[in-house]
Amino acid sequence: LKVLVENLYTNWYMSELSSHWSAAVQDELKSSWVLPGIQSQKDFYRSFVAPKISNGDRVFVIISDALRYEIAAELADKLNSETTGACDIQPLLGVLPSVTKMGMASLLPHKHLEIDLSGNVLVNGRSSSGIDNRIGILQSVVADSTAIHFQELKDMNKAGRRETFKGKKLVYIYHDSIDATGDKAATEVNTFTAAERAIDELYAIVKIIRDDLSGTNIFITADHGFVYQREPLEESDKIEK
Repeated sequence: LKVLVENLYTNWYMSELSSHWSAAVQDELKSSWVLPGIQSQKDFYRSFVAPKISNGDRVFVIISDALRYEIAAELADKLNSETTGACDIQPLLGVLPSVTKMGMASLLPHKHLEIDLSGNVLVNGRSSSGIDNRIGILQSVVADSTAIHFQELKDMNKAGRRETFKGKKLVYIYHDSIDATGDKAATEVNTFTAAERAIDELYAIVKIIRDDLSGTNIFITADHGFVYQREPLEESDKIEK
């Protein structure tokens, strides 16, 4: 079954998808990176978070590194079937290039995104690398805001969580179980397991926000997705001049 699925995915699905996508980019997207009816990732904060903040609502944003759409859809089903409240899902058109530092920067509040000569991604002229820099960017827009890694949140007790986030109107939570697995050749075989673990961890984070922090406005998004195949990639033919 594994061989059958892998062959269908690699030799049919991915090749067909790549062909149609390349044609669409060539014909329609080369001059303007826009898809009709699809929100852009770079407008995430402006479109989803800012209106809630303007209304005086408290907002939690969970960013899961490399959480591809299908995994998010499974998480949405789990949240809808096992928790109170409503969860819906919609796609975003990712920024280019589709890499962590670009995707993470685009999800922060910003007027300008740029890359300097050293390859650093700047948000409104300041570095967007690392939690501390991201907290600074968030607080320049919403004074009562912060950011934290999910493991740090998970390790706290209820009283610690309430004290840490007391008075915070905007909280960004960074989660990276899938990307941390897929980035290493030795562990990428565990990608399916990491995806299942990510669903459980994200579900647990939502439960913590709801039960311990009384949060009701929660957005879960990603910097980018991933393409995966079980078998090793074949090396492409080298062209020598």
